[in-house]
This record gives sequence, structure tokens and C-alpha cells, in this order.
Amino acid sequence: MTVFAPASCALSKSAEGSPAGVQPNGDPIDPVVPLDDRRLSIEQLMGGEHVTGVIALHHGRIVYERYAHGRRAQDRLVSMSVTKSITSTLVGAAIGDGLIGSLEDPITRSIPELKATPAFDGVTLRHLLTMSSGLKCNEIYTDLTSDICFTDGGEVIDGRPPIISCAMKLVRQAPPGAVNEYQTINTDLVGIALSRVLMAAPGGRTVPDYLSEKI
Repeated sequence: MTVFAPASCALSKSAEGSPAGVQPNGDPIDPVVPLDDRRLSIEQLMGGEHVTGVIALHHGRIVYERYAHGRRAQDRLVSMSVTKSITSTLVGAAIGDGLIGSLEDPITRSIPELKATPAFDGVTLRHLLTMSSGLKCNEIYTDLTSDICFTDGGEVIDGRPPIISCAMKLVRQAPPGAVNEYQTINTDLVGIALSRVLMAAPGGRTVPDYLSEKI
């Protein structure tokens, strides 16, 4: 594991070429971040908490952008679970575009392979997006036998990605909509459903293409 020492923050530029972090009148944008019982500047936050990038947009324009610890604007950052929010946003866009009927659509409509698994009876897109699917899924990353560890690896069986094969083995721990429990596989399945809907639509788009179009 690499531990970074506090570093100075590099100031980037907005899409229009003016320095990001400067107000239209020329005054600097200098936000204060409350953290626990402290109030930190962006430099203190990035240095002390090992934050490598901060960006803020207003009306489609980058108004604040800083990088630290060797990161640059050109670098790709791992989005991790931020992808869950992006996936939810794109589902809303797909509903608006008429590609998805509604949040009440059963997940089995887009992923019919799950019809063979009783745990998915009555599970809708809304249940998956709100983490209330009722599925029993072990998401302990340090346990190499946990369910989550089988979603990213394994072989493709009958054209099914490993995530679907893993989901087909799950059981139900609560009725859909009864209990909220954070589970990554919920959004994984929504992402697959969205991907299939986009590819089946006229023009056949990928999720990244749709993201670039909508956001």
C-alpha cells in the first residue's frame, strides 16, 4: 500500500480556459469543508485525507478543479460506488426516452435468465435501485468464498456473464420492498438490464455512449 505525504494542490483550468477556482469577478473560490469538529481548506482536506481530486460544476461549467498527490486532469480515477448513482441517473433518462417502461418493470423483463430463480419473483427495478430487493448476498470482500467475490470472476456460461450466474444462486431473505440493505449486486443487475435495453433499441448504444449523450 502506498501512503502519500501531503502535497501541494495543482490548479487546473475550466473548459473555457479560465482558471478553475476563480469567480467571474476575479476573486478566488476558497471553499471550507466541515469534517468532524474541524473546518478544512481544500488543501488541508486533500493533504490530510489523501484526496487526489476535487471538481465542482455550475451550470455545466467547471468552476473548481484541483488535483494532488501526483494526480492530473488527464488521469482516470476509479469511480467505485459512484457508479451506482450514475446508473440510477441513466435509468431515469432511459425511462424519459421511452426505453424502459417504469421503475415497476420486473428485472426479469430485461434479464429473463433470473426467472429460474425464485428469489427474483416480484423484484422490480425500483427494488434494486433502492436496495430493497430482499436478496441474501454476502458482500464481505475479505471472505474469498462470499457471493460478491464470484461476481467479477468466473467463466461465461451459456453466454451469461458471471454476475448473472452468481445472482441465479441467490435466495431471498425478505420480501421485496420490506428491508433496505446495501448490496452491490442490486446495481450490477440494473446495469446489465440497462445495457441490454440500450443495445436492443434502434441504433444499439452502449452504456458509456448513453452516459456521454445524457450527462
